[in-house]
Amino acid sequence: MSEFEVKPVKLIIVIVDRNMDKKVTNLFNENNIEYHIALLGKGTAPTDIKTYFGLDEKEKSVIISIAEEQEVKNVFGLLKTELHFDEPNTGIAFTVKIGSLSSMMALQYLTGFLENKEEN
Repeated sequence: MSEFEVKPVKLIIVIVDRNMDKKVTNLFNENNIEYHIALLGKGTAPTDIKTYFGLDEKEKSVIISIAEEQEVKNVFGLLKTELHFDEPNTGIAFTVKIGSLSSMMALQYLTGFLENKEEN
């Protein structure tokens, strides 16, 4: 029998202004969510007046992480209190439930189990 207990995991997707991406990943790292991918993105669709003033696109970061389902509520609370996600135009975060992974080894890697086992 394996020492590894299979726990439900979720994909966390966070979209923020590009200057906020390090704050989000640092917050995740401090809370033992250490697997992230950051992608570059562009902001909202332009309107005529925004285009005229050169304000039509904002540079965004899309941060994708994986966390155990039980950790998500805590992390979302921290996004609200520490990064002020409850204020307009700050950022957006949502989750997608992961139904399956290709292997137990992938799940162990993504949840940090393998690294923790190697340290002990």
